[in-house]
Amino acid sequence: MKDFTILSMVAILQEMLGGLFWPAAAAAVAVGLLLVAALVRQHGFQGRAARIGLTAGVVAAAVAVLAAPALTHSEFANLHGLLDWGLLAAIGLAAFLGGTAVVFALLGAATGPRRRA
Repeated sequence: MKDFTILSMVAILQEMLGGLFWPAAAAAVAVGLLLVAALVRQHGFQGRAARIGLTAGVVAAAVAVLAAPALTHSEFANLHGLLDWGLLAAIGLAAFLGGTAVVFALLGAATGPRRRA
């Protein structure tokens, strides 16, 4: 692929997502800003928001891995090679990271760090 640039990737994503591209891009920017605000407010990735975020990430990964074959009209029995299993692992990892980031960003930005007495 000779023209593998950012603009070509944006064009591919626009084609794939259609009218959801710009709302998804805006949501990604908003979550990124909230994540930075949560990390500053919580003094790093710690506390109750981090624990809840990690739990949500694990649940999101499990749901994504279990739903992937049905969404692709396939079955787990069709996973034969390293590439198939690697892609399924990448789907789970992406769901884990995304779920953790979204939940931590929302909870961490909304609540402050717990003060010790």
